[in-house]
Amino acid sequence: MDKSKTPLNKWLCTMYLVAACKKRMNAVTLAELISVSYKTAWSILGKIRRAISDIDCTILLSGKVEVKPAIYSLKLYQTVEKQQAERAVIVARSTSLADVPYYKIKFTTCKQEPRKLLTQEAEEEFLAAHVNENANNLVIHRRPAFGLADHSPLKQVAKAAFNWINVSFYGLPSSSAQPYLDEFCFRQNTKHLSPLHAMETLLNICVRQDQTMFQQRNNPYQQAV
Repeated sequence: MDKSKTPLNKWLCTMYLVAACKKRMNAVTLAELISVSYKTAWSILGKIRRAISDIDCTILLSGKVEVKPAIYSLKLYQTVEKQQAERAVIVARSTSLADVPYYKIKFTTCKQEPRKLLTQEAEEEFLAAHVNENANNLVIHRRPAFGLADHSPLKQVAKAAFNWINVSFYGLPSSSAQPYLDEFCFRQNTKHLSPLHAMETLLNICVRQDQTMFQQRNNPYQQAV
């Protein structure tokens, strides 16, 4: 929001729609709803997703943690081209004492064949980046989430995320899909909240992101830390 030419009320409206709206919210729809250009709507949504992604990277899963690989771009009817475009992701959730799950879906950056068992390298990479080292109940499911016989909750969340991306954004290449997966997880992680509380959570995330950017511009030493 910092130095944006878009009026604050349109930012707040967008945050409410992202946090509380159950329907799809892409740049075309947003541009119509808040009366801005497609480019402006796309920019606003991109900045909000970036803020969500940044804050999510600072949150480590703790308590009971379940981890399972899944396949991004999985289609019911495969072709050779579609299968070559598949990428491995890791879907995980933690359950705190309040019994409120927190979800993450992240692409692997190390070599991980989408339809193969989770490798030790991919597991260690994910755990180091996203799981508290003191997590007291860690469950690793190594088999990828696909197939009609797999009814695990993590598979259902991954499937819902991929369907949401395909319906809302008509499919996205894996190279640009991570912020959208983070937005989906934000929606999952806040769906137990009221619409206003979910919007307040997103507002706090965006304000925090703006403050960090301001500090970095005005304190060159901050960037070197």
